[in-house]
Amino acid sequence: SSGDFYESNAHKFIGFGLELFVKAFTAQKFDFADPTILSRLSPLVKVIGNTLYAKNDNVLSWGLRAMTAICKTPVPAVTSAMPVVLEQIIKVIKQHGGTISVEINQVAVKSLTNIIRHVKTAEVKESQLKYVLEVITPDLEEHDTQGIAFDLLRAIISRRFVVAEIYDLMERVSSIMVTSQSKQVQETCRSALLAFMLDYPQ
Repeated sequence: SSGDFYESNAHKFIGFGLELFVKAFTAQKFDFADPTILSRLSPLVKVIGNTLYAKNDNVLSWGLRAMTAICKTPVPAVTSAMPVVLEQIIKVIKQHGGTISVEINQVAVKSLTNIIRHVKTAEVKESQLKYVLEVITPDLEEHDTQGIAFDLLRAIISRRFVVAEIYDLMERVSSIMVTSQSKQVQETCRSALLAFMLDYPQ
């Protein structure tokens, strides 16, 4: 029946809609100085937020990207949605094995990084911070994922979020800077350590 057809293909339409939104945002098609545009974007915060619960990885991946995009806008609904959004992104990481080696988690960690860096109303709870630091620690030395891990670490440092675990992690970064053979990794470590030493109570 037509109902069955729709149900089995709905995820394709949702994924396509989210992809269109992200591409329009990237191409700067929205005028955020226009109150009409902002009022039209406002209901989308909840709609996009709902896609973060999707079982389909393609919908979830585009949902994470779309949420990151809309969170960077001056839409007032973003502020009240922020705690739920952060909680759900971290749930996605937990549900997919708590490691950046999984592709969907790379998208989730990048979303988290962007939101922490660009959305000043995004406040990460201490327990959430401890968890994400634990997740990224092994990847600081993994060639394929260390860029993603260091980006999140730098975003956390830029917001001066303090937990005891960040001091332990920066000890490890200091060690990687000495032992790594890669000039790029050494420079990334040096840059993160400098920002940490300047901004955190020692």
